[in-house]
Amino acid sequence: MGASATDIITYIGVPLAVLGILPILYTCVKVLITLEKIKHELRRHGSTAAARSNLMSGIVEIELPRYSLQPLPREDPEYWEQNEVHAAAMTKGGSWMVMNWDKLHVGHKLYRLQYSDELRFEQAEVDFGEMLGFLLDRGALPDAEGFRVLRALGIRTPSGTALLVSPDKREVVLKVTTPDHSEGNLSLALAWSPTWNTRNSHSLPPSWTRIVVPEIDNDTASERPDTSQTGVSEDKSSEAPTLVQNEKQGLKRMESQAVHLHVGPQGLLHAYEERLDGTTGKILELHHLHADATSASLWFASAVTAIIGTDQRQFWNYSVPISIIHMAKEKSIPCGVMVLLNVIDEKDTPTWATPFDPNTVHEERHQKFVARARRIAAEAKLPPAMAAAAKAAREGEERWDFHNTVQAEIRARKECEAKRTAEALISPRLTTKVIAEANVKWLQGDLSDPTLTLQKTIETLLYRMMVDESTASAVADMLDQWKAWTESGGMNIEHLEYVRERQRIFAYASCVLAMIGERLDVGSGMAEDLRECMKALKKVRLG
Repeated sequence: MGASATDIITYIGVPLAVLGILPILYTCVKVLITLEKIKHELRRHGSTAAARSNLMSGIVEIELPRYSLQPLPREDPEYWEQNEVHAAAMTKGGSWMVMNWDKLHVGHKLYRLQYSDELRFEQAEVDFGEMLGFLLDRGALPDAEGFRVLRALGIRTPSGTALLVSPDKREVVLKVTTPDHSEGNLSLALAWSPTWNTRNSHSLPPSWTRIVVPEIDNDTASERPDTSQTGVSEDKSSEAPTLVQNEKQGLKRMESQAVHLHVGPQGLLHAYEERLDGTTGKILELHHLHADATSASLWFASAVTAIIGTDQRQFWNYSVPISIIHMAKEKSIPCGVMVLLNVIDEKDTPTWATPFDPNTVHEERHQKFVARARRIAAEAKLPPAMAAAAKAAREGEERWDFHNTVQAEIRARKECEAKRTAEALISPRLTTKVIAEANVKWLQGDLSDPTLTLQKTIETLLYRMMVDESTASAVADMLDQWKAWTESGGMNIEHLEYVRERQRIFAYASCVLAMIGERLDVGSGMAEDLRECMKALKKVRLG
């Protein structure tokens, strides 16, 4: 008996129908499992992203939030903590989540996924300079080779190039990664370990430094008028603003033992007194030294940059102008000028002055003596009346001759001084280092402080520039004049007189230039690479 149509449908049609819907069932089950895995991963990261699925197509859609990041305030405890939840549940593209940030929601981006391992978080936008400052403040160190390559290639820097490394320099903290919807921005990846936390809130941030307040005694010998130079009267010396006058009036004293300075790319930004526990205290109003306020602000920032250590300078935001570095490295002060200022002994310099020949004066005096003796002998042979008349005539001539001789000697002395000054101005020039070392020795005697060193001199000067605007202005004027005569070919008589009237200011200014010339170079080193990279790359993507 043959199979009926009912049997065929029952034994053949139904199984075929079941087999036909199995792929649909598999797709539905698979997409539900994938959706649950993705939601679980999102919950692990604390993300509020919306996730939904299409059971028929097997696609999971996720709207991932996009963020713009900023470091938290430094006084916030979370600034110094790591986000352990995200660190333990790291997902591709979410490396920025290992740190706590001030997040600003800027939109969403839709992703369609088929598998849970395709999940990746959206890269976050962050200011490159702020991010570097934050990570350096946490203890990371810049990689010299990485920033050299980044400065040369920009956003074409190869993936994997390390920019920041751990404090022990064994692990990579920040590196360049493959661009992923970065919209033409540099893509970076971040890593952090709790063992790398080597700094805390008591540590000064990058681009900050600490200046110790020196002990200044207003009753020292430094109050003596600056009249050590011959021919410069006390009244004339007092016309120029000098450190001596400020000391005689009494400098203001700060209650704290140190000052915290924040220097930015344009110069001084903030100044704070240091509390007893070493933390930053109340703000100091140093308007005359703020960025672009006066030329004093330029020289103050340059001096601070030169005085800090090499390790700290690699994080420094401020770059001393190239013209100032060139000026500090040039030989700009003739050795004869230092001799005229009684700072360097002439025997310690190359021969520069025409030697004085005393035989000329002796010969002239001898001839006058012989002529007088002959006239006296001749008078003795004359009758008394004629001898008296001859003697009277001779004595009259001798009085006029004495007067003329004195006037001639005065003219000769002035001509000799003018000639010596002219020769001093064209004498071989000395480096700023030699000039500063000689001036420090001069200051040791002038201020009765044998312990004075180049470093201590600059620290004292920086403090005085902070507490007294006239001192800052006087030093800046001296350095501006110095720069002017360096660029114009050398000193002239007006410059020499200017320095004579302000010799102590000149001594302090030479110490600033010596420190700049010795410690800073033009356009080289990691610090310069770091600054140039921050100028070129304003915003980056961290993922």
